Amino acid sequence: MRYFFETYKDEGNFTDAGIARTRRMRGYVETAASLVCCTGVELRLFGEVGEVLTKWVTKKNQQSVENQIEPIVRLRLTCLSLVAIRKMVDGNRLWLQELAKIALNGITHLQTEYGYYQDTVALMAIAQRVDDYLTQAWPPVVELHLAFESWSLNRTESDIKQVLNDHRESISELERISNEARGVEEVDWHFTFLLDTMDEITHELMRRIPACF
Repeated sequence: MRYFFETYKDEGNFTDAGIARTRRMRGYVETAASLVCCTGVELRLFGEVGEVLTKWVTKKNQQSVENQIEPIVRLRLTCLSLVAIRKMVDGNRLWLQELAKIALNGITHLQTEYGYYQDTVALMAIAQRVDDYLTQAWPPVVELHLAFESWSLNRTESDIKQVLNDHRESISELERISNEARGVEEVDWHFTFLLDTMDEITHELMRRIPACF
């Protein structure tokens, strides 16, 4: 099983023998999930399982509906993925906790009526306000993007001024949101860095799990 996972990881395009290899992969995933989740076998004995699962799930979700993973296999794949993620995260737990703490502290410094959060409810309220800012900003951003998207690089200064003048209301709305949402950029940067770090540690398996369902 370890040999299979290691060779599958190194193949890149996974073009080997199609159906037969997919069947073997499914069998190994089910067997590994049973051994790890039901008998306590150490996942590390099978090698870099997390990286393999990421590639396999990504490949399967790019295929047609007929070739998608069966429900029972999805369940076992999800269980194995969660175990793999936990193992990968364990070795970086303190670093990830520190990044999460920094990101959460950034939220509390936003200019809101809640000030510094004292409990989970207040923190969620602040986070909801940040989400509201992003929701409000999205329509005018899309409007401006569409206004410039179809243009060539040969647009004149006069053309640009005219478009901006035609969309003055959207620009004013974005300026208002920007003034109210001071500090959101820093919070966004910290959370993005946290997610990027999680992706690196888990070979992006964390974000692939929802695609299995």
